[in-house]
Amino acid sequence: APANADQPEICKLEFKVGQISKVWNHPDADKLYCEEIECGEEEPRQIASGLRPHYDEAGMLGRRLLVVANLKVRESFDGF
Repeated sequence: APANADQPEICKLEFKVGQISKVWNHPDADKLYCEEIECGEEEPRQIASGLRPHYDEAGMLGRRLLVVANLKVRESFDGF
């Protein structure tokens, strides 16, 4: 459903439960992982996260998480 213009911005966010199906080190950043996250959509989402200092790859794989699904795409590094 479309967001009501009178709603606070926080109410316009769309959250989905996802599960990490693939994780790898970001090629250009020491603190980032790249992940493919299954959210029940046609294709998995590709997301970069700053969790590398906190979890190893094995600890990330298969983990369930919340995805904010309607944020604008932001390309912060070439190739991702």
